[in-house]
Amino acid sequence: MEPCDGSPEAGTLCVVTLNLCVLSSGITNRHLPTELLLGSSLFAALAWALLWSLGAGLRTLCLAAPVLILAAPQLGVACARCLAPLWWLLGFNDFKRERIDALLELLAVHEDLRQTDVLCVQECYGALLWDGGFPERLTEGARGLGFVHVVRSVKWPDFPAALAQNSGLLILSKRPIVKSSSLTFGISLEAANVNRGALHAELQGGLHIFTCHVSPAASVTGSGLAKLLLTPLFDHARRRQAQELADFIRRCAPRGESVVLAGDLNLDLSFNNDIKKHNNNNDNNNDNAGAQLRVQPSEHAVHILSLLKDQCGLVDATSQARCTPNAGLEGPPVLRHFRPTFGHTGASGLPQERWLTSLGDGALREKGDDAILSRGLVVREVAEDELLINESRRPRPEVAFISDHWAVRARLTLNSQEMPPKLQ
Repeated sequence: MEPCDGSPEAGTLCVVTLNLCVLSSGITNRHLPTELLLGSSLFAALAWALLWSLGAGLRTLCLAAPVLILAAPQLGVACARCLAPLWWLLGFNDFKRERIDALLELLAVHEDLRQTDVLCVQECYGALLWDGGFPERLTEGARGLGFVHVVRSVKWPDFPAALAQNSGLLILSKRPIVKSSSLTFGISLEAANVNRGALHAELQGGLHIFTCHVSPAASVTGSGLAKLLLTPLFDHARRRQAQELADFIRRCAPRGESVVLAGDLNLDLSFNNDIKKHNNNNDNNNDNAGAQLRVQPSEHAVHILSLLKDQCGLVDATSQARCTPNAGLEGPPVLRHFRPTFGHTGASGLPQERWLTSLGDGALREKGDDAILSRGLVVREVAEDELLINESRRPRPEVAFISDHWAVRARLTLNSQEMPPKLQ
């Protein structure tokens, strides 16, 4: 990928989006289901103890009350963080600080990443209690690299996740930010654990930057009965969040103004098994490199990408940068240019990764979840980077990557035919 010169006069913008997989202190993504179960059980035991003086019927009635049912998973997160020393003794450590430091080092020395103008981050969570200070660690370190303008989620999460985690979203920019706003999506199955939502920053000159984190598919719960029962609830939440995101973008960036959306849309794209051949020939802006890469259909991906295009005029960067006709590409037209952005299977010759994520059903896989979309700009190049940590810098051999997600990078230039005068 040709480096950006980073100069506003050149009309070039380098954007990177990364789901960092840094949960609040005491919580690890890999063991999150276990931690939530134990934390919720601890909360239920405390509630039972407080109600012990009541009769058995009243105890049952109180514990079945909607407010306690809603509070159990929410306070389960807080209780789980109280047990952080126990998780550390059991080896439930995902080395959050070390991975943040590794990202900062890559931003300083990586040939392409050091050209970044705007960095959009998901899953760098804050919380009211015992959050670990991870967003602060990232923003302070990035400030020394020139990212002096920052928009981030409020530290205190919105209800019903008040004692759980905020949205974990940050926008770090080397260019001045003149306006910002945030959105918390409506109630969903995850709402007591985390504020899913979106973040907006308007750069000086009128360019709008958005990042977001949409709820995942029910497959994160595994492949058994839980997935079967929860799929309708997850699907409903994802469709509603897609509409909320589109409405938020339209409110903050009226048509005619340039927009970049870079975030974790949880597109849930699967790929065929011949991915090793693709990865070993990874010319990121030539469809010949993806000729053996077949994208499996994803109803959510088609829906959210079509919605954002129809209502907001946003087009994904991959289809703009990889638009060379190629009969070897298969899959729905709106999806066929995507590449993996999640999971490290070892197919590319790099190590496998099992330490940072629960992987749903436990099977290693590569999926496409993250994307960069734009309006009023021309995408010159796009690339996906696994962000390998130098072997000598790894906190332990199994932690070979900065995140379970890959970074997505795009180089964009202003489209003078579409830009309003203030951007030219």
